[in-house]
Amino acid sequence: MDSPLTSWGRKQARSLESVLPEFDHIFLSPLLRAFDTGLLATGLSPNSKKLTVVDGLQEIDFGTLQGLSYYELTVQFDIIQQHVRFERDVLQGEFNAETHHAFFQRTQKAFNNIIEESERNEWNRVAIFSHGGVLRSILQCHLQLTEGRFENTEIAILRDEYPEKRGNWNLMRITSHILLDQG
Repeated sequence: MDSPLTSWGRKQARSLESVLPEFDHIFLSPLLRAFDTGLLATGLSPNSKKLTVVDGLQEIDFGTLQGLSYYELTVQFDIIQQHVRFERDVLQGEFNAETHHAFFQRTQKAFNNIIEESERNEWNRVAIFSHGGVLRSILQCHLQLTEGRFENTEIAILRDEYPEKRGNWNLMRITSHILLDQG
């Protein structure tokens, strides 16, 4: 579902601009929530040369269920949750949803392309604004993470500790939710 940020989400994203470091380049999902979060958090305009939209950073495709709210779903809620948490690959048949395998392949290809483009352009500090499932997929591949999930507004830094050896990744989770006065 490509829903926009709420006013609260926009406020949270704007608050990131004062705490995030300067980035050489920003990679964004084309979906509104992640795209707008990236723009607001970095203060960049949509036509900035420091931005690249990467289709492979989109969240998992739910097929014919895409865009429906939880209230509109005809499938039991627990089945949807199992699919979202990558516990069971259950939606591809009847609903033509993206399989977990296809999703992992797509997101890994996108991340590997980001690494290659960053190396080619000598960008040392890049940011990815995407979705929890995408970030989890990247971490499962590069850190062998098998449990856990990312919440909305979570900030995580994936750092290559020894770039000359490539692939020595270290994950630092900064926050699970940004705390702001909602008033």
